[in-house]
Amino acid sequence: MELQQLEILVDELIKEVPNEDLVKNYMKEAGLDYQKDPVSRINYVLKLMSFKEKPNKK
Repeated sequence: MELQQLEILVDELIKEVPNEDLVKNYMKEAGLDYQKDPVSRINYVLKLMSFKEKPNKK
């Protein structure tokens, strides 16, 4: 699972009416289990993204 895959998934999830077929496909490609509840789904994906991002170097 790459950060870029998750970003594409989030782009679809935040649409007013996400295409569920695309969401299912993107989640499958990222190795994630499909979740029907939109709030749980976006929360889960955003949490994964926070662990995938590289920390900022100061």
